[in-house]
Amino acid sequence: MTAPLPRLRESTITFANGSIGRNFDIPSATPANYFEAISRPAAMARVTVDGKLFLPPGASDSKPLPLVIVVPGSLGVAASHLAHAETLTEIGIAAFVLDPFGARGVGSTVGARPPPQGPRSHGLWAQVGLRRKGRNDWYAR
Repeated sequence: MTAPLPRLRESTITFANGSIGRNFDIPSATPANYFEAISRPAAMARVTVDGKLFLPPGASDSKPLPLVIVVPGSLGVAASHLAHAETLTEIGIAAFVLDPFGARGVGSTVGARPPPQGPRSHGLWAQVGLRRKGRNDWYAR
C-alpha cells in the first residue's frame, strides 16, 4: 500500500516574488455514482476540500484582480501547477490552486477504472485488443 499524498494545505508555500499561499476550505461531497449526485445529493458523503490562494505582490483589497483557478488531475498538486500559479502572480493575476483529491485520500484514478460497459464500448475494446495483438487492420472493421 502506498502512503497517502501530502495535503497541499500542510505546506507553507512562498513564491520567489513574495506571494504566500493562503489556505481556503471548500465544502464539497463525494458521490458514489452519477445517480446519487443527481437523484440523492443529500445522501452524498460530505468532505471539505481545500486550496491555496496566491495574490500578486502588492495586491490590495481596494483593487479587484483577475483570478485563474488551477485544477490538477487525480495525481494531485504537482510542482508544475505551482509554477503556473507563480507565473500568474508575476503578471498581476491571482491564482487559486485547488486540491480536490487530497482530502478524499485519492492518489490516482487512472488505473482503478474498470473497462466501460455497454454496446458502444464493446467495439472500442475489441479494437484495442486487436491492436495489442499486433494486428493493423483494426481500423477497417
